[in-house]
Parts: sequence; C-alpha cells; structure tokens
Amino acid sequence: MVGVSSLLTGLSPGYWWLLVLRGVGGFGSALFFTSLLALVVAHVGPHERARTVGLPQGAFLFGLTVGPFAGGVLAEPLGLRGPFFVYAATCLAAGLVAFGFCRAPRWRRCRSRHSSGPRASTVARPPRPCAAAPGWG
Repeated sequence: MVGVSSLLTGLSPGYWWLLVLRGVGGFGSALFFTSLLALVVAHVGPHERARTVGLPQGAFLFGLTVGPFAGGVLAEPLGLRGPFFVYAATCLAAGLVAFGFCRAPRWRRCRSRHSSGPRASTVARPPRPCAAAPGWG
C-alpha cells in the first residue's frame, strides 16, 4: 500500500491528489508498522522482546530523521517527483525481501501440526504445547 501510493504520488496530477495519496501512504505505514511489531513479538521470547522491538522502532525514527534530507538531496537532480519513485522502488525491494524471509510464528506451526480436523481452527482455545513453542500452554 505504501509503495503503490508513493508511486501514484509521483504521478499525481495535482495538489489534492498528492494530499490524498500521501494520506493513503500514511495509513498503510501505520498498518505496516503495527503488523511489524506484532510479528516481531510473535517470533521472539519474552526475554528478547524489548531489544527486538527497539530495533525496528529505532530504524523507523532514523528514517523519519534522515528521509526528508535524502528526499531533498534526490529532488535536486530528479525533480520533485523523483523521491516518490525512489521510495516506491525501495518499498518494492523491501517487500520482496520480507516475503522471502517471513514465516508463520512458532505457535501457529505448532497448532497446525496438532489440529484435529477443519473445525480445530474455528474453536477458540489456546494452542497446545509442543517443542516448537516452549512456554505456550
């Protein structure tokens, strides 16, 4: 959502389209960051959570600090639309890398391995303990 809205922002025909598309990109960024933190928490143990959650938050704040400067530097040779195209390409590359490395959390793999049929996923109960998810159950 962020990459597509950034690409469309670079192609926007006017100011109001730019505002709407940047709003869509901000909404997508909020969804992405919330999902990222949930994914990080699902993949690490309780003793590593603070450090592991701090890393993406630090990277996000670094991007908020350096991004406008980098966009200004890129706008000089590429024009005002150029940074949006560069950001869209960067989002596409990051998405491809993320799809290559992401996998289901340990507790979901455990639950699917011990399910007792198609209704097991619809029943609201905690996952069963297994070796893949120590501490669950």
